[in-house]
Amino acid sequence: MSALRSDRRADREPLAVRLGEFVASLRFEELPPTVVDKAKAFVNHAVTVGMAGANAERSLAARRAVLEHERLGARRIGAGQGATLWVDGTRVTRPGAAFASGVAVAVNNQCDSYRMLTHPGVLIVPAGLATAEGQGRTGRELLTALVAGYEVQCRCARDFIPSTPASQPGITWPAPSLNSNGSPRFQDASNSSPVEKATPT
Repeated sequence: MSALRSDRRADREPLAVRLGEFVASLRFEELPPTVVDKAKAFVNHAVTVGMAGANAERSLAARRAVLEHERLGARRIGAGQGATLWVDGTRVTRPGAAFASGVAVAVNNQCDSYRMLTHPGVLIVPAGLATAEGQGRTGRELLTALVAGYEVQCRCARDFIPSTPASQPGITWPAPSLNSNGSPRFQDASNSSPVEKATPT
């Protein structure tokens, strides 16, 4: 498809459809090495911060609530088997594991940040880890999903949350940014990906 036809098609399609197609078509092999390294750093940071916040009162309360309402029974390995509750190790529902882990990541305000507009790792990393475990996904599939989540959340924050940094001249809405052959491009007008710019605090 030519770039012109792609632009015309994009003008008619709802943004949600374009973002959904971007996420659904993203492949690990298309990710630049710097983006893969950054995604690994996000996982490491979120888990480390989550462990540091695990004994905070809000984290303990979240774990208690999940254990009371989302426990699944004996731990098993494989797709469809729920996910592991961080620190505790109990098998719970994927949403329950993601919730409790997200509280632990957020509780000490040490989560990552994108231009101080959003904190994607609080939601994306715990949900990604719980989903990957519960569905028996590979590490590559997890990293690809995390990159897709960061790209969408950071681009939406950058372009829809009013702020001085997010409205710099020369930055336009490129989501999804596509090369002429339809593959994703991880760059905006400042020549770097939102994933690459998001930083652990």
